[in-house]
Amino acid sequence: MKEALLNYKQKTLKRGQFWLPDDFSDVIPEMAEEFKRNFLIPRTTNIDFSPFRDRFGYELPDEIKEYMSLYWHPCVDGAYDCMQQNEKGYYKFDDSIVLFSVMKNNNESDDDVLFHKYGIIDLTEEWLKSCKEDAESQPELAEFAKEAIDYIPIGWSSYYAYDILFRRSTKKIYLGADSTDRFVCEEPIANSLPELINGLFFYNH
Repeated sequence: MKEALLNYKQKTLKRGQFWLPDDFSDVIPEMAEEFKRNFLIPRTTNIDFSPFRDRFGYELPDEIKEYMSLYWHPCVDGAYDCMQQNEKGYYKFDDSIVLFSVMKNNNESDDDVLFHKYGIIDLTEEWLKSCKEDAESQPELAEFAKEAIDYIPIGWSSYYAYDILFRRSTKKIYLGADSTDRFVCEEPIANSLPELINGLFFYNH
């Protein structure tokens, strides 16, 4: 994971620009300036991940823990080649993928990053709620709803608004399905979270 994040950092700095919040007023000022210079800020303290375990009944996978524990970072995003999908009924496309940020705001502890809007707890709660509601309104989805707990949302695609999902049992990365008969696309778009991050690229304008 560390190598993937450092590789991503080099790509963003070489490009000369990357996504930053328009308003850094909630972020510790020194951290905001360091983001602009180096994108990644090494972390010196550990996160207590037990609130996630207590809420959902399982431990966060190590890959996601490392993504959150190695560095503070404002956003990991970029275009991604999703054309390896070759499923009947699905479009082949490139899309812009956004992974959740890991930032520390003013007057927060290091653990509060778990509870941010669009953070790991927020995304997971929304995913499970959505799957449950869809299964209740569409009985044919009930079987797939049982598997929802095996997936953790780690971001979204900008254009098509698909969930980006980490599958706990295989550690592979999937897109949420825009379909009436399943929640998740059949084929993964990456075999690991580091592979996904390494595969992000930027269009030349």
